[in-house]
Amino acid sequence: MNTPLANPVKRFFSDYLPVQKGLATNTIMAYRDTIKLLLCYAADTRKKPVETLTVEDLDEPLVLAFFKVSCPTCQYAFPFLERLERAYGHTGVRIIGVSQNDPKQTAAFTKEFGITFPVLLDDTTKYPVSNAYGLTNVPTIFWVAQDGEIEVSSVGWVKADFEDVSRKMAESGKTAPVVVFKPGEDVRDFRAG
Repeated sequence: MNTPLANPVKRFFSDYLPVQKGLATNTIMAYRDTIKLLLCYAADTRKKPVETLTVEDLDEPLVLAFFKVSCPTCQYAFPFLERLERAYGHTGVRIIGVSQNDPKQTAAFTKEFGITFPVLLDDTTKYPVSNAYGLTNVPTIFWVAQDGEIEVSSVGWVKADFEDVSRKMAESGKTAPVVVFKPGEDVRDFRAG
């Protein structure tokens, strides 16, 4: 069944959000910006105009990885995320980076660290997408399930959380989990604070 997204998205903004008591204007704008970001990503990966997207076009889990190029922990973590991208590809899940920097800085970061998965840009004046997810530090990595539920929320670099994301990627792709860390590789946790 192909359920067009245009009407539900319009209803979300015209019917649902206005009646939510206590939502600040910036929260509503963050929802709007997050939805636009994900719809544009889906349209790009499906090679379809946004207005023709269906619910089924958004039916895979996402790994959202927020970062700043100047963050040493992000520089440490992102090559490991790239290992997941190379190991699992686009089999049942997508990794999407969300940069808190401008396009030029972001392009230099992805080149330096060999990042091949899509990287989207948050608005660097107000960070609406980062704020919508309640970010306090970077890197922050989320596993967003098919139903939109956040099942993993990892702030900083936590090896166990990363292994959980790897396991979930294997399950989503119906493949065996890959060995992400090389034998003898010293992989340490870096927590915020």
